Amino acid sequence: GMSPLPGEGSPALQPGRDEMADGFFSDVDFKGAFGDVNWAAGWTFITESGFMTSDAAGIPDYPLAGGNQNNRITNVQLQDGVLSVTVFGEQGVSYKLQAIQNIGSNQWADQETVEGQGADIIFQHQIDTASESAAEFLRVITE
Repeated sequence: GMSPLPGEGSPALQPGRDEMADGFFSDVDFKGAFGDVNWAAGWTFITESGFMTSDAAGIPDYPLAGGNQNNRITNVQLQDGVLSVTVFGEQGVSYKLQAIQNIGSNQWADQETVEGQGADIIFQHQIDTASESAAEFLRVITE
């Protein structure tokens, strides 16, 4: 399969625009969706169907929107139609799993809220794998 990662010397590996770090976007040292980690590997249709390689698979090391440096997703796994997202739950911080059908609508629906207790939080979300037309986007935010 193809690799989504920019090639060595690519202009995409130059720093992005700082003004994009607005609380939703993370300020990163590359342009686009991929830097040196293939975050789509192992749980998206494009990798499961062999169109994209699983090389450099992993979870980018960036804090969650609204959080501090400790608020990071540590694992994402899809098994039997259930997507599990693990995040370290810092004491006194609320974590919210949200979903949206149309990424352009900005109408995120709350799925689950958990209070951090100084341990991992595992959000589990049922994915409609039977429908080829269903699309759903998920995010974890802190409050």
